[in-house]
Amino acid sequence: MRQLGSRRTHRDGCTRRNERGFFARLACELATDRAGNAWAIVALTAFLVITLAGLGTDASRAYLVKTSLQNACDAGVLAGRKAMAASGTYGTSETAKANKMFAFNFHQSETGSSTPVFSSSADSTGHVNGTASTTMPTTLMQMAGYTSVPVSVVCSAELQMANADVMFVLDTTGSMACDVNGNNCNSGSSSKIVGLRAAVRSFYQTVASAVTDKANTRIRFGFVPYGMTVNAKNLLTSGAMPTSYFADSAPYQTMMVKFSTSPTYVTVNGVRQARYLAIAYKYIQSTIPVSDFKGFGNVALGTGVTLYTQSNGWWGYYDNASSATYVTNQPSSSNPYYNLRDLATGTNVTGTVGNLSTTNSSWGGCIEERATVPQLSMSPIPSGATDMDLTSAPINDDTRWKPYLADLEYYRSNYTTSTPDTTSVFDRQVGYCPSPMMPFTTVDTTAPNTVPDWLNTYLSGLVANGGTYHDIGMIWGGRLGNPSGIFAANVNAGNLSSVSRHIIFMTDGTMENYPSNYTAWGVTAYDGRDAPTNTSNTSLVNYHNNRFLAACNTVKAMGYTIWVIGFGQTLTPQMTSCATAGRAYYASDTSKLTTTFQYIAGQVADLRINK
Repeated sequence: MRQLGSRRTHRDGCTRRNERGFFARLACELATDRAGNAWAIVALTAFLVITLAGLGTDASRAYLVKTSLQNACDAGVLAGRKAMAASGTYGTSETAKANKMFAFNFHQSETGSSTPVFSSSADSTGHVNGTASTTMPTTLMQMAGYTSVPVSVVCSAELQMANADVMFVLDTTGSMACDVNGNNCNSGSSSKIVGLRAAVRSFYQTVASAVTDKANTRIRFGFVPYGMTVNAKNLLTSGAMPTSYFADSAPYQTMMVKFSTSPTYVTVNGVRQARYLAIAYKYIQSTIPVSDFKGFGNVALGTGVTLYTQSNGWWGYYDNASSATYVTNQPSSSNPYYNLRDLATGTNVTGTVGNLSTTNSSWGGCIEERATVPQLSMSPIPSGATDMDLTSAPINDDTRWKPYLADLEYYRSNYTTSTPDTTSVFDRQVGYCPSPMMPFTTVDTTAPNTVPDWLNTYLSGLVANGGTYHDIGMIWGGRLGNPSGIFAANVNAGNLSSVSRHIIFMTDGTMENYPSNYTAWGVTAYDGRDAPTNTSNTSLVNYHNNRFLAACNTVKAMGYTIWVIGFGQTLTPQMTSCATAGRAYYASDTSKLTTTFQYIAGQVADLRINK
């Protein structure tokens, strides 16, 4: 009886001392009740198997919860960093976007976890860092006293730039000198041209900050400022474009001076002299030697041509033969005309040229385009449109460029090429020559907050003038960036295996084409190169829109992503069509322009998780 009572007391003691856990009670039973050892061993073994299975199940569930939490955390900071790229700061709006993306990617109901906690912030290096945590209730592990498992993760996102070439095709027409409301057109601090300079600087800073491997990542910028033509001076002076690509003589709508083929005699210092006097002007297309202009120095042009006149005074007829412009040798009766270049230099003029003033003229580097066809449809591009050929080098004068020389071009109102001789003096054409283009140039990214001196200087030199011909800008953006074209040595420098290529096209206006303008295609109303001479303003816009779109398609085929920005200008169908899908943007003011450039810089860079 004592033994039985002793056993019962022992069991009671086990129960009392080990109420906290099944394992402890079972161990006690094994130690004190040998009669139940077999049952206890079986029970213990079964429990261990179940517990291990439960541990594996809950561990697997915890892993899945952590994976889901990590993915959501990563998505959150990526969204936050993308928003920061657009705004340049990490505030309430950017945080909200990160939170929204985290919540979208973490499925609490599927994991059975508690409400997660996510927070994010940006550091001084441009990283967006985040933390996320939750708890997962256990199932079988509750038998071992574990009711939940804490799960936490960290995440961080940054912009990382790979090798990239960015060509800026920038509208620098006259309206860019105004503010966004079209007022104060003096290129002052509120002007769009000043806002453009700031936006490009901001673009540089965003991109440079995203370069993590600064020793091995190459970033290059190129520029094509455009208006009614483009400026190739930098390309020529650097040797990137030989002067042989430009014709030595070219046709211009100019003023020709007609001389009498009959002599007028005057006595000079006692010597009788025959003079052939200037008697009329003709405004017509004429081929003029321009090789001297290609040196960018001063070239003499005739000016102040005085025509011979005869009047009836009080004492009968008298003339001004002694003061009129003249030549001393008889001109050809079949062509008694001389151009202003020949008069100034004596070229093709026999004898002395007298009573003529001259002026110096120089070439600023702007171009007249190569031969083309006045065809409306540019899809496909016709074979004769060598201006739309963004690959081939010149092989003859038709495929060479011509100097853009407003001093040789004359505006003749309603007169046509068939107009007879006249004594009327018409004005020279107004020439609008934008800032020079620049091929791809490496930008130093080691100090993102310090814009390189060369870039600052270049941007400060951008000037606003002229009308809007989008096609000439895109044509030369593609020509400068063509890896198979005449500037391939620059484009392919370094033979890098991977380079992302981008064109950022910005304009503050729609096509602005007038047949009487002097442009890269001459004067449409007189030359008829880009469209028939009788084309109206409205119709001429259609011709150039089609050229613009054809150039855009050619550039895309080279592997470029085209980003289009309408600066205070609602996007036209042509602008949207030119852009790579989904990459056309509207910026209503200079602040929005900077934000848009920052956003594009963030898209050019790759968003990456860095931990």
